[in-house]
Amino acid sequence: MEHNSAKEFYQSQLLSISKKTNSIVKWLSLLSVLRGLSFIAAFIAFFLLYKYDFLNLAIVAALFFILLLLFFAQKYARSEEKLNFEKKLEQINERELQALNSDYSDFKEGSEYINPNHDFSFDMDVFGKGSIFQMLNRAETNTGQRKLAKYLQNLLSSATEISKRQKSVFELRDKTNWRQNFIATAMISSDEKRKTNFSFMQLGLAKLKTDDRKFDDFRIEKPELSTIFWKIVLWVLPITSILFLVLTLLSIIPSILYFFYVLFMLGVAGYKLKYINSVHAKIGQQHKILNRYSELLSQIEHSNFKSPYILELKAKLGSQNDSSYKALQSFAKNLKALDNRLNFVFAIASNGLVLWDMQLIRRIEDWQTKYADKFVVWLDVIAEMEFLLSLANFSYNNPKYTFPKIKDEFIYKTKALGHPLIADSKCVTNDFEVLPKSKTFIISGANMAGKSTFLRTLGVNLVLAQIGSVVYADSFEFSPIRLITSIKISDSLNENESYFYAELKRLQYIVDENNKQQPLFIIIDEMLRGTNSGDKHKGSDGFLRKLTSGNNINFLATHDIALGKLADEFPNLVKNYCFEAEIIDGELFFDYKLRDGISQNLNATFLMKKMNIIE
Repeated sequence: MEHNSAKEFYQSQLLSISKKTNSIVKWLSLLSVLRGLSFIAAFIAFFLLYKYDFLNLAIVAALFFILLLLFFAQKYARSEEKLNFEKKLEQINERELQALNSDYSDFKEGSEYINPNHDFSFDMDVFGKGSIFQMLNRAETNTGQRKLAKYLQNLLSSATEISKRQKSVFELRDKTNWRQNFIATAMISSDEKRKTNFSFMQLGLAKLKTDDRKFDDFRIEKPELSTIFWKIVLWVLPITSILFLVLTLLSIIPSILYFFYVLFMLGVAGYKLKYINSVHAKIGQQHKILNRYSELLSQIEHSNFKSPYILELKAKLGSQNDSSYKALQSFAKNLKALDNRLNFVFAIASNGLVLWDMQLIRRIEDWQTKYADKFVVWLDVIAEMEFLLSLANFSYNNPKYTFPKIKDEFIYKTKALGHPLIADSKCVTNDFEVLPKSKTFIISGANMAGKSTFLRTLGVNLVLAQIGSVVYADSFEFSPIRLITSIKISDSLNENESYFYAELKRLQYIVDENNKQQPLFIIIDEMLRGTNSGDKHKGSDGFLRKLTSGNNINFLATHDIALGKLADEFPNLVKNYCFEAEIIDGELFFDYKLRDGISQNLNATFLMKKMNIIE
């Protein structure tokens, strides 16, 4: 499979980004100079004008240059944000170029999701280093990565739902700039999270369950300022304070009276100081990351996508008059404003005048009442979009991969099927079809001839197909089916469990699931390796007979060529395939091509002699 178009795009992006970053860096240098000159000018203007008794003019000039300094400082901060964004885009394109060379080391591995007891994920290398998860993953938020892991563990069984995902992935695939902008924004939000040690689990807006995780306390469990009493107080006292201030300035009432009223206001604020401090400790200083999430929601809301699945996601974000990103922006503004209380002078003045801290806490409580339930939904929408972007990016990077065709009646038919984790230059593809009425496929062959890889290729592409992704094939037709595998069995010292017993437990699990009469796609690699050849053959033969009588599609890779005789007994149900090895000029040669029939060549003795293990 070629990646030329994707490679050219990423390289052109890097060239364009380099020009932008150079321009921004030059602009930042100029702004630094202008900030310095503004400060110097303010000092000189004030000094000279004050020296020659132009005090009022000196103050005006100093204020002008200070305002100019603040203007340049704001421009500098915004330019820094633009530079950071461009740097993230640069990182995205650099790591995609690496991914085109099958280097996924810059992406999360998902090792925390490894589960040896899962139906298929452990055997199919779905999680861990060099895994399907690492190959697909473009999610930057923790919720997005959990969403991808969830869907890789729980495959869709509905053809309608798979088709809806396919359409979304297809639509997103060629919207490269939109995808990269979304990912870059998510990357910045992750950076903010690391800087502030922020976690939505800390915020506690609600004890709610998402599809994949229970959020800990984010709710202000006992709001104290949302009662009718405090709402009246927070209206009446500030209005009275402002009225007293105006009357004082007009010399209608003595200033000492207003002074005592300010002390009273500070006393009211002090009465709730412990509560205010506890809320601020929980959710203060988090406005930056919330703004980033607001930007992500805004990008989704303002998108012009037409696929039904994405439209369903957008519908969860609210209407134009009550949109998610605007609501989250307002929440972030309140949090940012609350952080101003860290300035002692501002805290005294603002609380003495209008009970600033209490006003903001009341707004936060009101926000919680209105949006707490919706908040988790918004996070889930972002996670869903990151999942779809991951699949879209995978499709874009592999333009010759195909979207599977979904059928109602069971079918597994493919041409040029390959394993996506094997580099294109090394991957050998095969055609394969589950023949009508055939239920069991016995794959025999020499060591290292390709049996296990072929089984994994069948399973991995079925996993990709049932999450809505493209697959490594020229064509692929299938119907959704549950996948169960038994390939990488290991013993357990902790549970005092031998390899053989661990395998028996896995086989027992398969039989139990088989007895439920649910259609299964079963893949087993070299059954009963922990016993002698005679016992192994007898056990394998009996096990295959049991599976063949069920409602399954069964695959077994084996060195026991005698099992191939089952095809003579059940010609319509059992089919033999093999991978062969050839010895050419004293060297072992594999072509990794699937053939009909039973393997005729063995290579263990040859390899042992080649490596001087035996004479």
